[in-house]
Amino acid sequence: MSQQGLATGVSSPFGSVSSLSSPKSFLRTASPARQALLLIIAFTLLRLVLMEVVGLGVDESYTLAISRVGLSLSYFDHPPLHIWLAHLAQMLFGNDRAARLPFVLLSGVTCWAMFGFSSRLFGARAGLWTVLVMNLTIFFGVVSASWILPDGPLNLFLLLAAWAFAPIALGEGEAHASWRRWLIIGLCIGLAGLSKYHAVLFGLGLLGFIAASPRLRSLFRQPQPYLGLLTALVIFSPVLLWNAEHNWVSFAFQGDRAGFRGLQLAGPLGQIAGQALLLTPWVFVPAAYAVYRALREGEVGARLCLWLGGSIVAFFTVLSLWSGTGMMHWTMPGWLLLLPLLGDLLARRAQSKAWPKRWAAASLALFLLASAGAAAAASTGWLGAEFPRLFKNDPTVGAFEWYPLRDALNTRGLLADPHLFVTTLDWVEGGKIAQALDGALPVTVLSEYPHGFAFMPHPQLGDNSLIIARPAQIAYNLKRLHGYYASVRRLAPIIIGRNGRPEIHLEVLFASHLLKPYPNPYVH
Repeated sequence: MSQQGLATGVSSPFGSVSSLSSPKSFLRTASPARQALLLIIAFTLLRLVLMEVVGLGVDESYTLAISRVGLSLSYFDHPPLHIWLAHLAQMLFGNDRAARLPFVLLSGVTCWAMFGFSSRLFGARAGLWTVLVMNLTIFFGVVSASWILPDGPLNLFLLLAAWAFAPIALGEGEAHASWRRWLIIGLCIGLAGLSKYHAVLFGLGLLGFIAASPRLRSLFRQPQPYLGLLTALVIFSPVLLWNAEHNWVSFAFQGDRAGFRGLQLAGPLGQIAGQALLLTPWVFVPAAYAVYRALREGEVGARLCLWLGGSIVAFFTVLSLWSGTGMMHWTMPGWLLLLPLLGDLLARRAQSKAWPKRWAAASLALFLLASAGAAAAASTGWLGAEFPRLFKNDPTVGAFEWYPLRDALNTRGLLADPHLFVTTLDWVEGGKIAQALDGALPVTVLSEYPHGFAFMPHPQLGDNSLIIARPAQIAYNLKRLHGYYASVRRLAPIIIGRNGRPEIHLEVLFASHLLKPYPNPYVH
C-alpha cells in the first residue's frame, strides 16, 4: 500500500486541469510532494498575514507573561515546550504578535509531516488531499498553526512519531527491529509529552494497536520498543521533576478537569458540536463519514489512524458524560491523526468523480471568507457593535490587546517606581496586563486560581501595589484587599477603547505597604 506514495502525477484538488494556464499546467505535471509544498507555502503566507492582523488571545498573552520570567523545567498548566519557544520568541521578536512567528513556521513543518505520514499509509495523492483538508479547518489551519499554544508543537511531534511508526504497522521489511527507528519514535513521543499531556493517550493508542495486531504482538518481547519507551521518559523527565517539586500540581489541575460532576447526557453532544465547529462543518461531516468507512473496512493504515486518533476523540467525548463538555479542542489531536482517512477517501473518489474537487473549491472559499470575517471582527469589534443583542459578550474581545493601559499609567507617572508591583485578581487579566506593560512593572495575581502566576515573583512585605481589575472583581475583593495592605485608595479608572468604542473598563487602586504575603493556593 505504501508504494502508492511513489506516484508522481495527480489531478489538482481544485478542479480540472484541462483549462489551466501555464502556472496551473505545472500542477498537472508536478509530483504530489511538490503540490503539497506549494499548498504549505501558500497557507503559511496566509497565516503570516493573519498573524499581524489578529491580536493575541487570552492564552497567548498569558503564555508570554509566564515565559517572560525565565525558563523552568515545567509549568502549572502544561509541559514547557511551547513556553520555552515563547521565551525565545520574546527575546528575538518582542512581546507582541511577532512572537507567533516560530509557531507559524513550525506549522509548515507540521503540514509536511502530515503529508509524509498520510502518503506512507495511503499514497501520495492521499497525502496531498490530507494537507489540503488540514489547512481548511479552523483549528489546524489557524489556531494551532499560528497561535502561541502547546498544540502546535504537539501536532508536529505526534505526526512525526506516527510517520516513524507507519513502516512497522505496514510490515515493511525489518522496520520493527530497527533500533534507530524506535529511538526516533521515543524521541518524538517524548517531545510531544513536553508539549502537552495528550502524548500519553497517543502512547496508549500505539500500545493498543500493537496488542490488537497478531503480527506485532511479538514486539512486547523485543528490546527495541523499550528503548523507545525509555527515550520518551527521559525526554519527559523535566515535567516529572518539576511536578515532584511542586506537589504534582499540574497533574492535579488537569486531573481535576476530568472529575465527576454528575451525569450529563448533553455533554457528548456539546463536545461533538465543538469538534464540528473547530474542524468546520464542511470538513467535519465528510471526516466523520471517512471514520465510519474506516471502521467498516479495517485496512491496516486505517486501523492505525483509528487507534492513534480515534481513541483520543472517543476518550474525551465519553469523558464529557460526567465532566461536562470540557474544552472542545481537547479532541483535536485525535482528529489530527484521523484526517488521513478523509484524505484517502477524497483521493480515491477524485479519480472517478467530480464532487471532491468541487468540495475543495467550495471549502477553500468558505475558509477564506470565514478567516477574513473573523480577522475583521477581531481587529475592529464589529460583531459586538453591529449585533449587540446577539453578541452580548463580544466573542472577539479575547483578541483585543490592552496596550493603551501602559500609556495611561505612564501619563499618571505610575510607571516610574521600579519597585512597584501590579496586582490583578484574575489570571486572564494578568496576561493581558502583562502584555500591555511589556515588563515596565512586574505583574502578579491575587486569586484562588492564579494558574502559573502563583509560581512567579510576588511583592514582598512593605511593598506597594497597583491593583488593576474589572469593577466586579474589585467590588468582590475590596474587603480582602484591605486585609493585605495598610491602606488602599482609589485612583481614576481607565477605559480602553477599540475602534472608537469603549471596550474594557478597569478600576485602579493604590495599595500601600503589604502586611502579609500573598498565598499560593496550590501549595499546602
